[in-house]
Amino acid sequence: LVGLAGQLHGVPIVLFQSRDAVVGGVALAQAIGRWGNYFNQEAYGLPLRESSPLCFFPLAVLIQEGNSRNWHIATFFLESCWDFLIFWFLLWGRRNLFRRQGDVFLWYLLLYGAGRQAIESLRLDSLYLGGQIRVSQLLSILLVLAILLCFTRQRIKAESFSGWLSLAAGLAGITGVLLLCSCFPAIPFPFLKVFPARILFLSCCSLILIMTAFLLYGKTPAKEVIYACHEAD
Repeated sequence: LVGLAGQLHGVPIVLFQSRDAVVGGVALAQAIGRWGNYFNQEAYGLPLRESSPLCFFPLAVLIQEGNSRNWHIATFFLESCWDFLIFWFLLWGRRNLFRRQGDVFLWYLLLYGAGRQAIESLRLDSLYLGGQIRVSQLLSILLVLAILLCFTRQRIKAESFSGWLSLAAGLAGITGVLLLCSCFPAIPFPFLKVFPARILFLSCCSLILIMTAFLLYGKTPAKEVIYACHEAD
């Protein structure tokens, strides 16, 4: 949160500059560490019927419940795969995409938040706010929207914010509002009570936000380029 605040306000502090150097390792550590949930039989998702085609490891995991063992969605495996993808994307982006100091950090937060908000909806052990709202899901959505705001601010500062990108920002805002509404049970979204519809809706929303982030990130003027695509010999 401190690092994000520094990025939004453009604070040139050495501590903030170290973010880009460590977040790749953080993503890899999260990907590996999630397998600890498997050995501890925790952080699993909704139960599955024995007739479900998803009842096989690693997409599902057998959990001891009383005198029986039941199949549950392996949410730890889904998040582990997502964290591995984030790790490889950050490695690729550092050389081919990112241009400003702090961009690696921002993209890590955006991608992690986008994936976590969808996966969190499948878990059974979420921390709830008021007994109804999943804390991690709500924070992930707010985090992604904050990153998109930061990208928008950078584009405006670079004087390269075109009209069609404004539409993209509006689309991200609408998607964010829908996601926030889906967190509150008082909002009537009956179709979100069905497991396939809920995960499909949240996944599509995450994809839209990530695509919008690419549009808002755009191209940076040469004077702002920090990371070179090719190092000198």
